[in-house]
Amino acid sequence: MRRGRRGAIKGLVAGGLGLWLYSFYEPVLRIELVRHRIDLDLGLEILFVTDTHLHGVPGREDSVIKLVEDLSREVDLTILGGDMYDEFSESLESFSSLLDAISGEAIMVLGNHEHWAADRYPLEETIEMAESRGVTVLRNGVVEYKGLHIGGVDWYGDNPQLARRYYRDVGSVDILVSHTPDILGDAEVDARLVLAGHTHGGQILGPLGLITNSRHGYVSGFYRRGEALMYVSRGAGEIIPFRLLTPREVTLLSV
Repeated sequence: MRRGRRGAIKGLVAGGLGLWLYSFYEPVLRIELVRHRIDLDLGLEILFVTDTHLHGVPGREDSVIKLVEDLSREVDLTILGGDMYDEFSESLESFSSLLDAISGEAIMVLGNHEHWAADRYPLEETIEMAESRGVTVLRNGVVEYKGLHIGGVDWYGDNPQLARRYYRDVGSVDILVSHTPDILGDAEVDARLVLAGHTHGGQILGPLGLITNSRHGYVSGFYRRGEALMYVSRGAGEIIPFRLLTPREVTLLSV
């Protein structure tokens, strides 16, 4: 009986160690190209990249930038969903490289970490850097592209009242981009498609829905609220390279 118990304990320890080691493999070596076809008749191919958290790490981040370079040539529109860098980024060199890698039309919104890093990297400089590469930064604004209205909501600090005020400046759109998926619960969104990130897919055990920084319980994948369909990306990076069953992703959407 004791031997059986010891064997079970050893098995649990070995299993736990294996999961722990694997949790470092996912963010360092594994990134998925996720493809979705959504029947919205918008006639767009979109490359959606969010939460890269670029720190200038060789190899790991080069793979994301290379994917963007290759895939942005194949789509109509590239959308950057925020948290492209953070307050721990040594410089904006990798972010600059990501912007340079984009071909064609591109839109970006800001996430919480661009705001939190503003003392080090002023938002005005970030916006100027992006727009000098032809990337339109939407801060509660709308652009028209191929007859479609695409809106972007700025980071609003988990403040529903501020979310509603920001969204009023955007109004009814075909596509709404928000760093946080909670916009779908914080405001009465009138959009056919909402694109968001922020959650990192839960980062740990995301498929089980046990951990999320969304106040409305969003983790990753598709959600619907009224007529609005939302896709939440797991993101292409994180501050601490630790993930478990929530691999990084870059997303291609045919809508």
